[in-house]
Amino acid sequence: MKPRAAAASSACLQQALDLTRAMREACAVEHWEHLPALAAQRRQLLEQAFADAVAEEEAEQVAACIRRIQQWDAEILQRCEAHRAHCSNELKRLQEGRKAVTAYRQNQWGQSK
Repeated sequence: MKPRAAAASSACLQQALDLTRAMREACAVEHWEHLPALAAQRRQLLEQAFADAVAEEEAEQVAACIRRIQQWDAEILQRCEAHRAHCSNELKRLQEGRKAVTAYRQNQWGQSK
C-alpha cells in the first residue's frame, strides 16, 4: 500500500469512528432522525477506508478502531431496539384508547335513539 493511500485510509477510518460516536450521541439524546444520514456517511467512509489493503504497520490500530466501532454499534442497536419496543408499546396503548373511544361513542349513539 502506498503511504498516501495508508494515510487516507486511516483518516477515513477515524472519520468513520467519529461518525459512530455521533450516532451514539444522537441515540443518547433520542435524535433518531439523524441516524440514517450519519450511517450513510459512515458507510461511504468505511468503503473508502477498505478499498485497498491495510498496511501491515497499521493493522493493530485499524483492528482497534474496528473493535470500537463494533462495540458502539452494539450499543446503538440496543438503544434503537429499546426505543422501537417503547414506540410499539405506545402505539398499542393509543390503539386501545381509540377502540375505547369508538366503543363509547357507539354506546352513546345507541342510547340516544
